[in-house]
Amino acid sequence: MKNTFYIFLIGFLLCSCGSSQRTKSLERNNLVKIENGLYERDFEIKREDKTKAVTQIGFENRSTSFSKKRAFFQAYGGWDSVIYLDGDSHPILVWNAVKLIDESEDLFTIYADGIEDYSLTLGSLMVFSRTGEDALENKALREEIVTKTKRLICDSTQNEAFYDVYWLEVKSNAK
Repeated sequence: MKNTFYIFLIGFLLCSCGSSQRTKSLERNNLVKIENGLYERDFEIKREDKTKAVTQIGFENRSTSFSKKRAFFQAYGGWDSVIYLDGDSHPILVWNAVKLIDESEDLFTIYADGIEDYSLTLGSLMVFSRTGEDALENKALREEIVTKTKRLICDSTQNEAFYDVYWLEVKSNAK
């Protein structure tokens, strides 16, 4: 079941989205502000005749949408894979088997993305349990994940290693 869901998710992200869908995906009108600087939205994954809603959390940042990606890079090392949506030059970074909650042995898969425009700068993430379930759907778990992510962001620093690897990835995908 887990593998089926991941294949479903990755297949959708790779095959089904155009750049206009991506831009719309993080527009302010699709987001619900749940606290100062934190947004949430249901992200519908559609593939053939199946639809699955997953939770996407957006962290507002005044300086850069890279802060979440950089924080996860500093905490967990290089990402395991990348996903490029059609027409996008910046990837969604994916970390697999991450021990995200200190007090738990559970492992998670993290999808980190970001968007910047004239009115909003967000770093967003989707988190899945090892069984492929939406980890942000569970309110208590979501609070732990948000708290941990905020701490990682606060602890992260400007990191040349992250930017070197990230821009190498982006340039290698440029057409």
